[in-house]
Amino acid sequence: MTKLTNQTNQILQTFKVTLISDNVGSGTVRSYLSDTNHFLNWFLSHDFTKGSPLSNGLTKAASLSSKTSQSFTGLATIYLKGISRKTVDHYYEHLVDTQTPRQTLNRRLSSLRKFGAFCVSQGWLTENYFVYVKNMTKSEVASEDKYNLTAYRRHLFDQGNSSSTIKSYLSDVKHFINWQSVN
Repeated sequence: MTKLTNQTNQILQTFKVTLISDNVGSGTVRSYLSDTNHFLNWFLSHDFTKGSPLSNGLTKAASLSSKTSQSFTGLATIYLKGISRKTVDHYYEHLVDTQTPRQTLNRRLSSLRKFGAFCVSQGWLTENYFVYVKNMTKSEVASEDKYNLTAYRRHLFDQGNSSSTIKSYLSDVKHFINWQSVN
């Protein structure tokens, strides 16, 4: 896993250089890097099934990273291959399930949207999957805690529902809860 840690560091360092060259403030750079590092560590430690794009990509990246002929861009593309819309949804669920404070959760998502755009600009990702996950509002936090919607969201995700389906179902439940409280 040391080679993959080196890969993470190279990706973060390249991201940092780009942020600094874009005149992003030092505090913002620090937050972006910390939040991106948090995601990448989760991404690497998550138990993906054997044969998944992530598992295959990391295995290939680990074997290629010892070969000097493979370019950094090629390795980064292989390394990040497992990032998908479902991966991002799963990360969001992880943040919710671990009761990450709403402001921290939203900051991490904003940082990852910037990281996703950066990865697309580098050719490492074909799409910025992070843009599909929206920030959590104060009302979502309150209603999810009161009615245990976090567990319901996890259940829907575990059943393989898409993020748009989950969002729609949760919206329907929230509308019902609001209707019930008025009547």
